[in-house]
Amino acid sequence: RPFHCILPEGTVVNPQFPAAVGMRSLTCGRIRSLLFGAFGQAMPERMPAAPAGSSSIVNVMTYDDRTGEAVIAAVNPVVGGSGGMPTGDGTNGSGADAAYLKNTPVEITEAEVPIRFRRYGLASGTGGAGRWRGGLATHMEFQVFTPNTRITARNRDRCRFQAWGVLGGKAGRGSSMSLNPGRPDMRVLNNIDTFTADPGDIVSIVSPGGGGRGDPLDREAERVLRDVVCNYVAIADAEAEYGVVLTGMGVDLAVDLPATEVLRAQRRRNEPHPHFHFGAAREAYERVWTRGAYDAMTALLASLPVHWRFFVKRKLMEGLKREGSGAADVQAVWQALLAELPYMRPQQVAAE
Repeated sequence: RPFHCILPEGTVVNPQFPAAVGMRSLTCGRIRSLLFGAFGQAMPERMPAAPAGSSSIVNVMTYDDRTGEAVIAAVNPVVGGSGGMPTGDGTNGSGADAAYLKNTPVEITEAEVPIRFRRYGLASGTGGAGRWRGGLATHMEFQVFTPNTRITARNRDRCRFQAWGVLGGKAGRGSSMSLNPGRPDMRVLNNIDTFTADPGDIVSIVSPGGGGRGDPLDREAERVLRDVVCNYVAIADAEAEYGVVLTGMGVDLAVDLPATEVLRAQRRRNEPHPHFHFGAAREAYERVWTRGAYDAMTALLASLPVHWRFFVKRKLMEGLKREGSGAADVQAVWQALLAELPYMRPQQVAAE
């Protein structure tokens, strides 16, 4: 049956001038995940967990010392994994958000752009645990060699909130971006979309992993062993996430079936799993920003001109920290803002 979308004016899916629309492709990716989640509740047997929801094409503007000329190039896409499917694992490094993108061989990029790739491949342990594992993220790392190298990595997301798992599956690992990882001068950039690097700096970008589907304790032990051998899952996570006990090392790595059965029996729950697993960061966020608090903030923001809304939203979020907050707490912060900013004129105040 067809479905209908109700898109109120002034919302992110029906913006009003002068609202920004430059991140429309990221918004589309989030809407896709939202539709997966909505239909997943209506027909859970047919729908996957959340895809990564973030696909970034990295661009570099630098200088070629051989010619003295500026070089501007799209380096490569950094795409996350898709969510666990009803009958299979999520696709690694090519989620539903950007399955059409193709990467450029690093040799071609290095020949045309004065950078050096240090890593470009799948990121181990990033897919959400589940009966069907979430697809792995992509990890790209490269080094620059000239001053004032400008790098953009737009459409990045999920540094804080992860791609959700379903039906007992776990959320995928979040994304990250940093400059000079592991060095004393390391900088955590996360969702910053443009920055400048200096000679010798190393840029490291990891996309999000896809969410898992189904209880990880139901994944066949031999399949978990294969994940470990392929470096998709760490040995420690095999036991911690999947309840699979491994013995031996290297080519002698094997499943300890009796110990695995005992461990899984101890961990199995009698009560049903919640439909979604959002991850610790979102659960902590929603203990403060409850549905009542968020609805109250949305109503207040709607009373302001568009160009005030982001500023005031940030102020409200900075002022509200207590878990279990409600509409009254939001109103208290709002009243303090009105006293601090007498030139902020909500429609109802202006009418009075």
